[in-house]
Amino acid sequence: METKGGIQARIVELTKEITDVQEQLCFWQSTEDPELMEDAPGRVAVLETDLENLLNWRAGALRQLGINPDNAAWHA
Repeated sequence: METKGGIQARIVELTKEITDVQEQLCFWQSTEDPELMEDAPGRVAVLETDLENLLNWRAGALRQLGINPDNAAWHA
């Protein structure tokens, strides 16, 4: 079984990854560069899936610590 410290470290790493994916998603959703706009819909779809997965993984880790992941303080 994973230790409390290990779970907390995983939550920190997942939160960093969530922030990174959110920043990328923001970029691809708002790009006006004609060359990038061609790839934008595909990239956005992949990033949205990545974000959903990361949020679910983090929610699972929070549950392991007995924290309700639906608490607004934990939403990315």
